Parts: sequence; structure tokens; C-alpha cells
Amino acid sequence: MKKKYFLLVAYATFLGQMTAYAQTDTTQADLQKLLNIDFEDTQVRKSLDATKVESASKSKENLADAAGLLTVIDRQEMAAFGGNDLSDVLNRVVGMYMAGSYYFPNNMATIRGDLQTHTASHVLILIDGRPCRESFYGGVDLAIFNTFPLEALERIEIIRGPGSVLYGTNAFTGVINLIMKQEHKNVTKVSTQVGSFGTVGASLLQSQQKEDFKLTSAVRYFNQQGWDLTATDAKGVTKTVNYGQQNLSVSMLGSYKKISFRGFYGNSLRDVIGEKPEWPSDGTTNKLNTYRAFADIGYRHDFSSKWYATHNFTLNGFSQRSVRSDRPVHFFSNDGLLEVTHFIRPTEKVNIVAGLLATRLTGRGDAVDKNTNQPTEFVKAYDEWRGAAYVQADYRPSAHLKLIAGAQANKVPSFQADFAPRWGLIANLNEATGIKVLYGNAFKSASQSERYSNISSNVGNPNLVPETVGTFDAQWFYQDLNYQLAVGYFNSHQKNTLVRKTINGIAYYFNEGTLNSQGVEVEAKIMPTQQLTLTLSSSYQENKNDKGWYNMNTTPNATVKGGVSYRTTNGLAVSVFDSWFSKPATLRNADTGADVTTPNPTAQAFHLLSANVSVDFQQLFDTKKIPALNLACYADNLLNEKIYTPEFSRRNINSLPLRGGRAFYFTFAVKF
Repeated sequence: MKKKYFLLVAYATFLGQMTAYAQTDTTQADLQKLLNIDFEDTQVRKSLDATKVESASKSKENLADAAGLLTVIDRQEMAAFGGNDLSDVLNRVVGMYMAGSYYFPNNMATIRGDLQTHTASHVLILIDGRPCRESFYGGVDLAIFNTFPLEALERIEIIRGPGSVLYGTNAFTGVINLIMKQEHKNVTKVSTQVGSFGTVGASLLQSQQKEDFKLTSAVRYFNQQGWDLTATDAKGVTKTVNYGQQNLSVSMLGSYKKISFRGFYGNSLRDVIGEKPEWPSDGTTNKLNTYRAFADIGYRHDFSSKWYATHNFTLNGFSQRSVRSDRPVHFFSNDGLLEVTHFIRPTEKVNIVAGLLATRLTGRGDAVDKNTNQPTEFVKAYDEWRGAAYVQADYRPSAHLKLIAGAQANKVPSFQADFAPRWGLIANLNEATGIKVLYGNAFKSASQSERYSNISSNVGNPNLVPETVGTFDAQWFYQDLNYQLAVGYFNSHQKNTLVRKTINGIAYYFNEGTLNSQGVEVEAKIMPTQQLTLTLSSSYQENKNDKGWYNMNTTPNATVKGGVSYRTTNGLAVSVFDSWFSKPATLRNADTGADVTTPNPTAQAFHLLSANVSVDFQQLFDTKKIPALNLACYADNLLNEKIYTPEFSRRNINSLPLRGGRAFYFTFAVKF
């Protein structure tokens, strides 16, 4: 309790000092220096009312006009508050909670408390608006969250709520769109990193431009020997290991006239407990090696000034290898997507987006059975086609009202075609204030491992039907040059909920019952000056299944998050961010509702306090005669909290450690 009060007082004092400083008279020299700042290079945001998004309609529009509840994190905010990877950045978003399991650490970007399995199949990741998903598990995304080079990003758009009308399966409770930066000049940026837990890293960003050809690429390497993880497993064995990771990634974004191309490759090698929450009996440490690959090529054809079409061919690859010589594992999937989307604007008041797509899914899973020690097919080879068609239109009967309607028809093998509709309205009460009222359906098709896995510890169900959800959203918003404020309410009803039950040590999959959830979300960004930015958010959600049990998802019901970022005119930037997560609900058996065994400390409420300090040496010495050098120190978990998460996957034990203690990371970068 004392720690909470100390944090609150320190936070308020810092905020007051920064605000007071920002309101003092600026000298003529400082003013001139501020006016001469290259805003893009120094990560200074110009205003808040110019925020553009593209995830809600596949085309650029103002945030206030988007048919969805969105949060935008631009590159200025990412640079200001710092972070080692995407999970650090996403953990600051309203209503989001990064989680992981004994087998898939740092794999779950949960939105609105929706955490039911340890695969992230209810949140769809996009790269530049193109789906980045894998068909084997349906949501092993840790190779993206751990490795994606932050330097390559222009911004991240997060949709809270359904997105299946435009994006199909997995856009269930949210969408995360990673929008890469296309540099407009030749740039090379090199950085190196050292830090706590034996951390070393390096990255390279390079862009080239010649006439109509543009290419921006990035490479990132991150190696961490690991923090001390101590846990008691389901058999009562207690062990301490260095919980390390080694990550490598490459990203690419390019264009030539009307052709665009983008790609990503990520490899994450992680220490894990195992495929069950049980330590290896031979004293070794299990390792999980996952790969994600993504490539997309697009072509735009203009029929007229009011009609154009995009043609995209997207490839997604996934591979998993568990590093144990006695039980080698090789799971993989290779999926192809061909999509044509038409953008039609017949009048100034009407916009239409319509598309067709076909998807081919292939893959296989080979393993060695733990009990028999014999080679086996974990998932038999599969090769199937899926198709979909979608349309979304908006109409403005007046300058202050926008109406939205749309639907997607999708066909999954062995099931009848299904439809996911959406509708909504956006009313602008004045130039700065408005309301959004939205309703949308979404679906999530069962993954191949959920349908066809067949080993002694995991048995699939080929009769699984797609999960569906209907979500109602309402939001009041205010936006001008210096302020963004939004207050929202959501209510979701899930049907055919997929659950994984452990019976006699074997995991089975079922469609079972319904889940209702509702909550409120408040977020604000305030920029009283171009040097000072404040971000604040709070959320609360609760859920109830058809058995009358509350909060079976075991995520924190409430979050409060806030940060202050201040940049001086001489190149010094200081930022502090705190995320508070409430105590998760008590972990209970999914069948009986009984509490599970408690060999580990119970997951409690926690603060995740971070700070980032950076120095731009060109601004510090007020000269362009030296290279563009930047030194940054990022501090994570400053309060050294012991953070645990409920063991929500198999529910055999109550909790496992979620992340390490206090850590400091130093990054030195030079830009040419």
C-alpha cells in the first residue's frame, strides 16, 4: 500500500513540475531552437488532431471518422517511452494485458480481458494492413512480439472490438496493425544495446530511394541470458532457471510505381518450462524455437478518379522446433492468400469497399510421443482452401452524420457459409466532439492443431465449429490540436466458445457454452506544448459464462495507465510510464469451478513502472557538424515487483512468474 501512495505522489509531483516548467516564459534563443527542430528526426509530435488511421476501413481517414474504437501509438510515442520489444509498447495501451504460458512465453496480447487459451487466436496481427497469421495453432505470435524491429514502425493501430468483416478469422476481440515506416530519403541508422540479465543487442535500419524505387529495411538482434525464474510445477518440483531468449528479425518495405512489397522474418529461441507446466525430469531446460515469415506484394490499378482496386498476394509461414534431442518436434504451416479489393467513391457522400479472397492452408506436425517415445504425427498433413467475400459502405447524409454497414461471407470446409455483419453511426456534435455507436460480428475458425492433434497429451476435435462474437460499442470522443479524450462502453456475447479441458492429464478441445463480457474504457492524450505530452487511460471489464461463473478468463479486471514525456530544446528527453493491473480473479477449474492447487505465490495486483531518458548530441551541442548520435537508458519494472500470472491454460497449478525484476538497458545509436 505504501508503494502505491509513493508512486502516486511521485507521479503527481513530476507532472506538476513538468507542467509548471512548460508554462514558464521561453527565451528567444530556446524558441528559435525549438522552431528549428526537425520534428520527424527528433520524435516531436506536431499536433493531435491530425491523427490518421487506416485499419477500420482499409483506407486513410481521420481517427474521429473511423468505424471502430482505435488507439494509435506513433513512432514519437514509442521513442519517448522506450521499450525492448512490441510487448513493452502494447502493455501501455488501454485495456491490453501481455501474458504468456509455460510453453508460449510473451505470446498473448489480450484485449478486453479475453484470455482463454495460450494461443493468441482472438487478436489478429496485420503488417501494413495485410493479415499475418498462421494456421497450425492459429496464434503463436511470440516471434512477432519478441523480435519485430521497433525502428521500422511508423505507428501501431489497435482496434478494440471485432474486425472480421474486412479481415476474416481471428479479428475477434481486436486487431493490431503494425504500419511500417517508408523513409523518403537515404538513411542509415545503427544501434547497439547492453543491459541487465546479460542483455546484448544490435539493430540496423537502412533506406534507399532512387526515382520511383523506395526500399526501407531493418535488422534486429537481441540476446538475453535470462532472469531467474523460480516455480513449482504440477508435480511439486521446484526449480530455478535462467529464463533467457535469443531473437533475430528482418523487415522490409518497398515500392516501385504502383507496386508495393513488404516482408518480415522473425526467429525467437526461448527458454520454457515445457509443453506442460512440468519441469524436465532429467535436470535439463526445455527450449522453444519458433519462426514466423511474412511476405506480401501488392498492385494498385486506377479505373478512374473515383474507383481503384488493389491486388495482393500474401504468404505466411510458421515453424516450431522444440530443442530436446530425445523428443524432436517440427511443426509448420505455409499459407497463401490472394485478395482483390475495390475502393469506390461514386459521390462525395458515399464510400464503398468490396473484396474477394481465397486462402490455401498447408502444414503438418511431427513429434515424438512423450509416453511411448515413438515418432508420431502430432497433426496430420493438411491442405485446404477457404474463401470469403466482403463489403463495407459508409454514407454521409449530412456533414455531421456518418452511417456504416457491411458484412463478410466466409466458407470453411465441412461447414456452411457464415456471415459476419456490422453497422454503426458516427455523429459529430461539433468540430471537436462526437459519438460512435457500433455493432459488429466476428468469427474465429478452429486451428488445425485444435481440430487434428493426436498424441497422448493432446487430442483434437475435428467437429469444432467456428467461435462467434457480437459486440456493441459506444464511445464519446473529443479531439483538437492539444487534446484527445475518449470514453467508451462495450458489451460482447461469445458463442460456441472453444475451451481446452485437461482430463487425466490429457488436453481435449470442445465448443462449450457462451461468454458475456462488458466494460468501460477511458483514454486521453494531452499535449500542452510540443515538448510535453501526457497519456492516461483506465479500463474495467468483467465476464460471465453460461454457468454463471464470473471472470473465468483470469485477467486483471481493472487497469490504470499513465505516462509523462518531456523534451527540452537542447536534446534531453525524459519519460516515465506506469501501468497498474488489478489482482486477477482466483484461478478455477473450467469444469467444476473449484479452486486449483496453489504451490506458487498467488497472482496479485502490480505496478509496471518504466522510465526512458535519451540525449540527442546534435541538439545538445547545437551543431550539425557531428554525426547524429543518440544515447538512451530504458529502465523496466523500477519498483522490482514480483509479477505472477494465473496458469490459465491447463489450470493444474495456480500461477507462474510472468516477467523479471528491475532492469536497465542502454542503447547507443548513430544515424547517417
